Amino acid sequence: VRPNIITANALISACSKSGLTRQAMEVYASLPSLGLCADAITFNTLISSCRGANDEREETGEWELALQVLRDMQDTRPPVAPNTVTYTALISVLERANQWQLAMRMYQEMKAAKVPADTMAYSALIRTFEQNGRWMEAMEVFREMQMAGVEASTLTFNALLRTCVRGEQWQAGVTAFESMCVAKVPADDVT
Repeated sequence: VRPNIITANALISACSKSGLTRQAMEVYASLPSLGLCADAITFNTLISSCRGANDEREETGEWELALQVLRDMQDTRPPVAPNTVTYTALISVLERANQWQLAMRMYQEMKAAKVPADTMAYSALIRTFEQNGRWMEAMEVFREMQMAGVEASTLTFNALLRTCVRGEQWQAGVTAFESMCVAKVPADDVT
């Protein structure tokens, strides 16, 4: 039985879910010798793998590996276009690594490439700002989310509210909470 990209992606995904980022990268590196070309699923899974399951990954530079995977994706012949899942995964990796400026740059790149952001992408970016007390940036991204007609989730609002709390911006927090009520987004124990 010859491996194909589906079986290779399954193996990469299994490594990723087991926290074996390096092994996932080894499978990826072996694709050309198997006569296989990576696809969007391959690259997205590799980037997600860099997010990791524990805080050790932040210290080992996994976010840099995620950026390299994005470059590989764009340099592949023929190129594989990054999609919403790609950028969301990358922003999540950067959020976990506390790299808010790079996360914002990836969001700007996403917009420039006309790749639509979804609730998960916006929420990940807002969480990135939350960790750094960047309430103004979080509110701006939230406004862009609203203008794009993307519905915010409970997680989105929770991150936005925590950002306002960290930034000691009670009025912005009240405005965000009112938006949550108007949108009829359910609150949870965190809210």
